[in-house]
Amino acid sequence: KLREIAANFAIQIGKAQPEVFRWLLQELHVLSDEDEYCTDLFRAMVTLLMEPDIDIDVVTLQQLAQFLVDRLLAYPSQRPPLKEERYTLLGYLELLEQLLKLNPSLIMASRLGTSFFSSFVKEYLLVLPDEIDAEGAVCDTLATRSVGFRVVSRFL
Repeated sequence: KLREIAANFAIQIGKAQPEVFRWLLQELHVLSDEDEYCTDLFRAMVTLLMEPDIDIDVVTLQQLAQFLVDRLLAYPSQRPPLKEERYTLLGYLELLEQLLKLNPSLIMASRLGTSFFSSFVKEYLLVLPDEIDAEGAVCDTLATRSVGFRVVSRFL
């Protein structure tokens, strides 16, 4: 409940002060991939990205894009064991979806660049398990697959 209140507070203050988004981005940098209680942090960030009246500077958006690309590129090789849901992966994908909606050129200018579509689809959505990768696609839950496909549709 406390995290939910803090996220709601961050959203309300963040609507008037873009600095709040930078603070949330700093919090994201120290978030563990196994954190099961991170949904409120991601909800606050996604909400602020969706808010048309908030002017988040391009440098902060570039930092977010770089962070997401780095985390997503590392994710296939660092998959945590499946519990109930991959909450951090789900949050990264939701942020990526909003970032693609807001400014797709930030992802195109990243290390993923023009290979984004093929890399994302191959690693995250449509991998068939084989002798090398018995795990299959990274998006292996209903929620992550749903957001993953929305990310691909945003990219197209």
